[in-house]
Amino acid sequence: MPAVSSPPRRSTESITEPSPVMSTFPAPEYPHPGAPLRPTTALALLARTPALLLVIDDDGRIVEASELWLATLDYQRLDVLGRTLADFVVGSLPGPGGRPAACELRRRAGETLAVTLCHAPPVTSAPGEKPLSTVVFSPFAVSAVALAQELGERQQRQQQTFRAAHLASIGELAAGVAHEINNPINGIINYAQLLDDHLRRHEPEQADIAARIMREAGRISRIVRNLLGFARSGGDMRVPCAVPAEVEAVLSLCRAQLRSERITLKVRFDDDPPRVMANPHQLQQVLLNLIHNARYALNEKFPGGSEEKRLEIDVHTLQENDVEYLRLTVADGGTGIPAACCHRVMEPFFTTKPPGAGTGLGLSISREIVAGHGGRLHIDSVEGRYTRVHIDLPTGEKGL
Repeated sequence: MPAVSSPPRRSTESITEPSPVMSTFPAPEYPHPGAPLRPTTALALLARTPALLLVIDDDGRIVEASELWLATLDYQRLDVLGRTLADFVVGSLPGPGGRPAACELRRRAGETLAVTLCHAPPVTSAPGEKPLSTVVFSPFAVSAVALAQELGERQQRQQQTFRAAHLASIGELAAGVAHEINNPINGIINYAQLLDDHLRRHEPEQADIAARIMREAGRISRIVRNLLGFARSGGDMRVPCAVPAEVEAVLSLCRAQLRSERITLKVRFDDDPPRVMANPHQLQQVLLNLIHNARYALNEKFPGGSEEKRLEIDVHTLQENDVEYLRLTVADGGTGIPAACCHRVMEPFFTTKPPGAGTGLGLSISREIVAGHGGRLHIDSVEGRYTRVHIDLPTGEKGL
């Protein structure tokens, strides 16, 4: 295997694997209460971490080494900084970013130390700076580290299963409520039709009242129908979908809430956009997740009303490498995503919301649904300014 100088940077279009090694960070020391961390504090904390740890920049150069790493291999910090990982690993380096792999570290005196190399999540030394790669060397065997990672992944799968079961029970409850609402609504529509017939014959100037009753009852009926459709899982059935119609179905469930929160909604569709082969219920689930996140960000930034408190949904086609995609974009001018979190927001159970305000599963599940449809989900965000989530679904032969 060829030598690799450093792990690649993670992009917002991939889910980072959970770190196989857990490190405990000592509490930061502030110059005075409430003072911000100095730019070097993050690296200083890593240096004091009780683990065999190196921090590497984009050029593959070592920018920090933990005190335990230096003491174990008998190096001074100045002997290490600016050099590459290959200078200290015997033989070829394991591939970057994958599963734990066995390797040997070269001590100062020449002897070697057998370890397991693990790639931990990137770190940021200061706000706005590029993330730095973190490499941890474990004294445990590969099998032990891999087992720990597998147990962590299994626990995450169990939590996802429990969450799915909870959502399924909510869906069953919603379906039951929708059925109970549907019956009296049908009765109201029928009686309004009788009233309309009577008024047209005897009091035509009042006929508009019955028409209004039927119109509003019909709107309730459509909302209930959409709620029932969303509550049904639909399995993995794929049908040709008109995305604008699915957007309107979801908005019928959200418009009242958006109005109550004083969020301005702007929707734009291409004229007669192509259909995509998709599961309509899953497509609606993704859109509901994105709208929920946008609402939260807007309400955090603008607790009251504002001309800038806008949610925009756009559907249009684009060409890329001779492939036609239908792009669905959900954009808001809310709080945005911190730069240090952008590469992690689609990890399962990762959330920037306070405890109790989010599960950390919405974007992760949405990304998996979109990927399962042969599409891609990517995020463009600037903290404090905006977030745009783009969903690209193939059309034509790939989509249909």
